Amino acid sequence: MEFMMKIKNAKLKIFAIIAALVAETALVSCNKAQNFSEHKLSNGLTVFTAENHAVPLVYIEIAVKAGGVTQTKENAGLFHLYEHMMFKGNSLYPDAASVQRALSDMGCTNWNGTTGLNCVNYFITVPSDQLETGLAFWNAAIRSPLMKEDELEKEKKVVLSEIQGGLAEPGTIFSNYLISNLFPNEPYRLSPSGSTDVVKDASVLQLRALQNKYYIPKNAALFVGGDIDEKEALNLIEKIWGSWSNNGNEAPAAGKQQSMTPFANTKFAVMPSDRVSPKIAEIEINFRGADADFDREDSYALDYMLNLLDDPDGIFKKTVAENQELCIPDVQYISSGYGTSRADSLISFSATVLEPEKELPKRAKIFMDQILEKAIPAFLNDEELFTNVTKLKVEKSLENNDIWAAQTATGLLQQIRFWWTVTDSDYYKSYNKKVGNTKKQDVESVIQKYIIGKNPIVTILVNPEIYEKAKDEFAAAGFETVTAQNAFWWNNPKYAPDAALIAKEEKDAEENFKQDTQIYKPTSDGNADYSIQDELEVKQFTLKNGIPVYFKKQDSSQINSVTIAVRGGIARLTPETSGLEDSLFTMMASSSKKYDYAAHNTLEFETDSSIHSSSTRLGSMITLTAIDEHLFEALPYLTDGFLHPSYEDLVYKNLTTSLRQKIQSMLNSPESILGYEASKVFYKGHPYETKVGVRPESFENITVANMKKLHKEIMAPENIFVVAVGNANSGKLVSELNKTLGQLKATGGKVYKIPQIAPVTIKGEPVILTHPSAAGTGYVSRFFATPSITSPDYPAALLAASMYSTVMFNVVREHHGVCYTPGSYCGSGFAPIGEEYLFKLSNPESFVSAMEEARNYMLKGQLIESLDDDGNYIFSKISDRLQSYKNKYINSTYGSSATTGNIASTIVTNLLTYDDIFHDRKTDAEVMAVSEEDVMKAFKKYWVDEPSQWWLMVGPDMKDRIKF
Repeated sequence: MEFMMKIKNAKLKIFAIIAALVAETALVSCNKAQNFSEHKLSNGLTVFTAENHAVPLVYIEIAVKAGGVTQTKENAGLFHLYEHMMFKGNSLYPDAASVQRALSDMGCTNWNGTTGLNCVNYFITVPSDQLETGLAFWNAAIRSPLMKEDELEKEKKVVLSEIQGGLAEPGTIFSNYLISNLFPNEPYRLSPSGSTDVVKDASVLQLRALQNKYYIPKNAALFVGGDIDEKEALNLIEKIWGSWSNNGNEAPAAGKQQSMTPFANTKFAVMPSDRVSPKIAEIEINFRGADADFDREDSYALDYMLNLLDDPDGIFKKTVAENQELCIPDVQYISSGYGTSRADSLISFSATVLEPEKELPKRAKIFMDQILEKAIPAFLNDEELFTNVTKLKVEKSLENNDIWAAQTATGLLQQIRFWWTVTDSDYYKSYNKKVGNTKKQDVESVIQKYIIGKNPIVTILVNPEIYEKAKDEFAAAGFETVTAQNAFWWNNPKYAPDAALIAKEEKDAEENFKQDTQIYKPTSDGNADYSIQDELEVKQFTLKNGIPVYFKKQDSSQINSVTIAVRGGIARLTPETSGLEDSLFTMMASSSKKYDYAAHNTLEFETDSSIHSSSTRLGSMITLTAIDEHLFEALPYLTDGFLHPSYEDLVYKNLTTSLRQKIQSMLNSPESILGYEASKVFYKGHPYETKVGVRPESFENITVANMKKLHKEIMAPENIFVVAVGNANSGKLVSELNKTLGQLKATGGKVYKIPQIAPVTIKGEPVILTHPSAAGTGYVSRFFATPSITSPDYPAALLAASMYSTVMFNVVREHHGVCYTPGSYCGSGFAPIGEEYLFKLSNPESFVSAMEEARNYMLKGQLIESLDDDGNYIFSKISDRLQSYKNKYINSTYGSSATTGNIASTIVTNLLTYDDIFHDRKTDAEVMAVSEEDVMKAFKKYWVDEPSQWWLMVGPDMKDRIKF
């Protein structure tokens, strides 16, 4: 699903509550960007192009204005089903295996389709010389899907497993409860996955009815960008897409606006969730918001307001947080959001609170009153918020967001696509100015129209233990308890489909549908050879104390990335202190002696800079990303945080609150539990028993005293290096670093080298775990050891995993319908674990035999090419397809050069792991040298002969059905 979501930076969101209605977000700005153009073909198809020659890749996306917002109770879920059927075959590629083959032959690095609230879209990223083939691929898919009856029946099972597999998830339950209550007239418009009954009963004619009405050029837009020549691209687009017919249809008109006042009185609800730590609760208030189809002009004022509500020093957050009864630990735990959508938009206010055992129902009402009666009036009374100076700051912030989005053609075009689907390109082009021109009376008007005097829904998410102790208190305060029984709209008979209306739509489709026969055939079938990337031009400097600085000039970008990295990682720790280094670096990124936590928050808000940290088994890093004009303003925050973390009490409390929540969520998320429990067994007594992140058993050792001790140890120039990528003046950067990092004295302590790690051994009887949130589905893993990244087998194993994943897709998912997503991967690291996995299992009786069938095909070197007329596999040899899989791998590496952050991350990884800034290029060369024999040997050695163990996480209802 998607919304234009502006949920402002809450320090902690349990499961982003509006975001539970949102699967894709867009930046809050949409100003014009360089190298972006809009065109219109004679058939009404809108075309957007964007040139960006940073890497030799092209992004292609086709989007239609459809999805949740256009659903009825008769077709709720069918746009999503249709999305799936687009990959099941068309006039150019007649079956799913052929579609997969085409993607592989193009060297496609990224492909998928999504069904959202406002659009259905399909996208791929291909090498730039595959532009024609990529355009022809989507042209055939959208214009001539075959929609075979037998394939539909198979795909219905897959889609139903996807839907049913999530029905026990707390986030799914809660989001459905919200939409059922906020949109009682047509809740299905906010439910793209739809009703299981509608999907189960779907017919080909129903899908053809959708195709006739929505999949037409006047209701679609094509997005093409990256390493293209615009004129050549447009000529190709006209040649390939220009014959697409509307069949006499116009773009569908907007539907009816749903009620802006869904509640006669404020509604209160509470949901106990095991994903919530018993130390916190989340309170949220949701109002109806401005819908772009009906109240377009109001969205500008709401966006202006939302931008300022996020100010950590602003009157709004401070006024909310000052009420001590609420127990809000910090202004960053307060958030606000507005989702710009064609229809059915929301405005939200939320806070994470401590001490949930204390009068939580009362505090929820106090929170609402504090917002409505104090914080919003205080905001409106602050005249500084509506001066020209402030308006220019808001507009500048939006322009900065444009810079971030335009780092890649993909990011830019996805932003444009979002705005095209919810509004149009004119809105996109004028957005920044219109938001910046907002007047105080505009904000007052939208507050009166959507918030003041309106009845919202007030919800609380709380741990079940806390809920049980207070449920009588919640009931007395008028809170309804959210359950799976009262959450889902389709359980209400008033939303039952009208059979007569379905029959009419099917009849109309039968009479009016015309299969498109003018499908363009590309002149190439893909499958070209590609060269590995040239080595980066990286300059090396040395600070006074010997710390190396690696600098990559990136003239084409306005974004700079500066990383301070330290070798060591888990080698400094024990299993009992797992996560300590990661926690220390989190503290370093949050505050320092010169620049406290509040100053960091202000810097990030005012400059759109970011300081963040990350850790690996081999080391940790703290990174600054900043736009050119703010780099040297923000750099001291980075260096002082690294050298002199302040360990502020508030920052430490925020850290431990966040860690508790992560642990709580991990121990109650089916997939996370499976990985956590398996890893404990596999790495028992192994160096990797010590984890990068905090674990339940190490939480008590994440103390300030331990972090201070560790910080003293890591302040050794011998183990530190800096990586900087961007358009900065390298001489000035090194000079500034010398004033800070360059002053560190050598310690003479341990110098951390690349470790020698013993491989892991995996074996044992199958382990079956259960969890209520996995009800109706399952997650299956077969684990086994794979080669170390330094092993000569590693490149071949990478290709084997990629090939085998495609075989599994065709056999396990497409033929047997065992699960929603199957796949396999080769682990990375020095003691890696590989995996065959099934995501959202639907057939527990036959999954083992389906996986064995796929494994046996791969073992024989048989890759599935397509199907014959009788539905039997047509195979190809690994030697026939090897080059296309090499191309796919090589092309995927170009993504590491798309942004300054990606380049910096690659260099840091190369140095930590191999002490060689160019090692990824060497891996590329090794992959290109792999033979068919190498792939076959690697697959047999690791996937077949290596001992393995099955691990399953299933719902209690499925445990007894598992068959090995």
